[in-house]
Amino acid sequence: MKANKRDRIVKVRLTNLEYEELTKASKSNKCMSDYFRQRVFRKGVGLIDPKEFIRSMDEICLEMKRIGNNINQLARYVNIHKEEVNQEVLNEVEKKMAEYVIMQDKLNVTWRKLMSIK
Repeated sequence: MKANKRDRIVKVRLTNLEYEELTKASKSNKCMSDYFRQRVFRKGVGLIDPKEFIRSMDEICLEMKRIGNNINQLARYVNIHKEEVNQEVLNEVEKKMAEYVIMQDKLNVTWRKLMSIK
């Protein structure tokens, strides 16, 4: 008898909507069983400690606020010393501000996705 034979069956009850979503999500796999195994037993993914996650998110948000404050200080300095500031420096500040806004948007989107997981 084969040692790795899959002879256990697990049944799950789903609503019609849940089943439709599952079917859509599993279309890239050969069968739903493969999809389940990939999702349940995927490597490197474990349970997340909610307290540790929230602590990490708080640290990230605090750091993002600090970066935002630094950008505001740079913008204030540039506005006060317009004649003294090199155009290259202005371009670099604008570039960093745009990168910051993009990063903040990504963080917000990720946070909303995580908060919507039940």
